[in-house]
Amino acid sequence: MALLDVNNLSISFGGLRAVDNFNITIEKGELYGLIGPNGAGKTTVFNLLTGVYKPNEGIIRLDGDDITRKSTIEINHAGIARTFQNIRLFRNMSVIDNVKVWTCGESSSTVPLRECSTWASTGKWKKRWIMKP
Repeated sequence: MALLDVNNLSISFGGLRAVDNFNITIEKGELYGLIGPNGAGKTTVFNLLTGVYKPNEGIIRLDGDDITRKSTIEINHAGIARTFQNIRLFRNMSVIDNVKVWTCGESSSTVPLRECSTWASTGKWKKRWIMKP
């Protein structure tokens, strides 16, 4: 069974068909890249896979489970997440530490979002970080 299986994924915005019958199968342990010119639909595909957009057609399966109509939070908890291109990084921290610190603002957190930057600068977020299997 494929880790990610996408079949005939399509979305239109008005009369514009942004993604038309996109298909991909990714097995566990494989690494893929999605390349193309500006306006080709790469970001739209990632928005579809992460639940930001809902497709007009097609199905997305993660580990055999249909996640096509699930919320972004449900998809995230299932194992697919994304970042946005206009992120602000803490320059004095590693990539993994930057990823970890943003978990302090998640909806289940007891830490208000406004405190994330304070946590990052003091290193207190490290006490909260717990790796989930």
